[in-house]
Amino acid sequence: MKRLKASWARAVSGVLLSLLLAAPVQGADPARMLGPLDVVARRTLVARAAGLYACAAIPETIREVAGVDFFTDPSQSIVDVDAQNRHRAAVKPTEDYARGVQAIALSYLKFAPADLTIADCALDWLHDWAKNDGLLDDPSTLAADRQQENIIAGLAQAALLVMTEPRLSPAKVQPVQAWFQKLGTLVKDRWSDPEAQAIGEEARAWALTTVLLTGIVAQDRGLTTWAIVGLKQFLTRIDAQGFIRGLELRERRLRHTHMIALSALVLAAETLSRNGQDLYVAEGAALRRLADLVIRGYQDPGPFVQKARGIAQSWPPKFQPYMAAWMEPYYTRFRDARLVPFLSANRHVSWIQMGGDTTTLYGTKPLPQ
Repeated sequence: MKRLKASWARAVSGVLLSLLLAAPVQGADPARMLGPLDVVARRTLVARAAGLYACAAIPETIREVAGVDFFTDPSQSIVDVDAQNRHRAAVKPTEDYARGVQAIALSYLKFAPADLTIADCALDWLHDWAKNDGLLDDPSTLAADRQQENIIAGLAQAALLVMTEPRLSPAKVQPVQAWFQKLGTLVKDRWSDPEAQAIGEEARAWALTTVLLTGIVAQDRGLTTWAIVGLKQFLTRIDAQGFIRGLELRERRLRHTHMIALSALVLAAETLSRNGQDLYVAEGAALRRLADLVIRGYQDPGPFVQKARGIAQSWPPKFQPYMAAWMEPYYTRFRDARLVPFLSANRHVSWIQMGGDTTTLYGTKPLPQ
């Protein structure tokens, strides 16, 4: 894959930042787009009385996301355990930063009345990495590429949550917006390369959703339009049974990769629903066909085993809580009773790329017994 060079990011950084206080973010559209969460409405459901809050120290900026490729076969389903352990250690610093920002943003959501000092703390964390070109260097492995995109998606959701606070300083907000514009452009340029299409449809779904979210943070209509066009094209790849064309060769990970793609599409659909577009009904409700297939696949893997030419769905070896993250917003919207056992067994559900604690962000309580 053709890689976006870090030198480009550094070259444009000075020009962009010098213009920020004099003009809106480049590509901004006067029709402001909204993030996936109605913060005011959600606060009324989850809020508690505000207390004293101390902003934690900001971790040192990481410019190049690390990652170790740990699959050993073309279908990316056989794991080198030692390499996987090295990957987990390599990605921990960026994940710790993302979780830190998301935890602060979640505190801002949960306290009533809205506490400016908490939103300002989250903004400080974002602004510090923005001024130091955090995450902008091009990763050296495919696993690091994916990690970078997932972290960017998670940070964008935290930024969209706290930027609903009207009292934040524009002098700090605008550099953060410019940073997300550069991050979104990095992902967009990577996936505009034809060679990127061979990486995997589930990764492409997340790349499109990441660009959508970064474009909304930056209010960059060029990024959001590119993402929306791509998302709608992606839905055309979902067949009548709900399978995504292009994932057939993922073998023992076929069910899992469909869940990964579904998670991105649900997040994108929730975001676009706040902006007057219904991705759930597009292409003959393709997204809902995919969701139905994934739900049935976790009740009985038979459809995926058959699609994989008899190969058992053995990776990951058991259901992990993050696999239920997409179910929180989906259940709240559609009340699909088949999701209740998964949600009941796995709450609180947290996944960085879905914004952190999706139970608090989107969940319906209490669940039916």
